[in-house]
Amino acid sequence: SEPCQAAIKRECGRLRANTVWDETTVREWSSVRDDPPQIDAIVARLFVIMGKKNSERVGTGAGMPMKARAVVAGNNPQ
Repeated sequence: SEPCQAAIKRECGRLRANTVWDETTVREWSSVRDDPPQIDAIVARLFVIMGKKNSERVGTGAGMPMKARAVVAGNNPQ
């Protein structure tokens, strides 16, 4: 939906503005696995958690904004 896409753009824009990660060196796993072993290579997944802000409050209606959090999970070594 449009509100969800806008929330994702806001979250990713905030993270990029703060240089949370370096996207210039990111590569697909298929290209990394074919290279000689790299000691400093990190394998991670990026996913988004989406929710309606303040949805737990009683009486909140459809006007509540969507909130996105981008999370990098490095707990799945290949």
